[in-house]
Amino acid sequence: MGWYQILRRCYHALPEGYVKRVLVGKVYRFLHPSVVKSYTYDKKWCCWKIVTRDGVTLLSLRDFDPAPLSDPELQSLSPGEKVLDLGGNIGMVAIYMAYKVGPTGHVWVYEPDRKNQKLLQKHLELNGVTNVTLVPCGVWNESGNLTFYEGGTYTSSFLKTNYINEDPSRYDVTMVPVVSLDEEYHKYRWEKIDFIKMDIEGSEVQALEGARTLLSELSPTLLIETHQSEGKDTAGVVKEFLTSLGYTLVEKKRERYPTLVAYKSSRRRIS
Repeated sequence: MGWYQILRRCYHALPEGYVKRVLVGKVYRFLHPSVVKSYTYDKKWCCWKIVTRDGVTLLSLRDFDPAPLSDPELQSLSPGEKVLDLGGNIGMVAIYMAYKVGPTGHVWVYEPDRKNQKLLQKHLELNGVTNVTLVPCGVWNESGNLTFYEGGTYTSSFLKTNYINEDPSRYDVTMVPVVSLDEEYHKYRWEKIDFIKMDIEGSEVQALEGARTLLSELSPTLLIETHQSEGKDTAGVVKEFLTSLGYTLVEKKRERYPTLVAYKSSRRRIS
């Protein structure tokens, strides 16, 4: 077990209250000094206030790990760009991206977990964000309904990930709707999608299979968190699939599984 998993378990074991709030703020500032300017709990408004180094202020009813905000691919988003956030969780990354793309841009955020959906909607209202569309569905290779391991902010998945195998008591098993991105492409009549952030806990292969037309015709840059599901790492299959569509890939080493940046030569987004 790596240090990140140890910290994660210690964090979840702490009782809610003042001590946890102080520690969490200090730890996140220490771990992510390049992206977090301040991370404090506002007692008056009963929410977290996170100010990033590039001047974005985020308000959250729950603390969240700001690590994804440090990715150059998110920080380099520009006004007017169109973005898909697959695996929106409680919405803080989507809100950050919404600020980056501005009122002329838009973010569509897909989140199948019902608990996360409620928090996500509250966070959109709390932050006054109007250029985000919440789609209360998972992303798969076809539309329908699937069995879902619902774990809230702890992680949720359609497939049995290592997290589910390690602690199944944290999850409720339910059925939720899923869509394919190619069907969404035609539904919304997207003329462009500039960037896709994907963190869907092991379902990345199926999601990409259902987005073949969108990826081929719109050529968005992708930032993909890979995982282990059903006992197999997804990174290799993801690389093979995207390479077949003409993408170039860069691998970022993470604690357990790599994050992949995929782009076509004319749309490279990494610094």
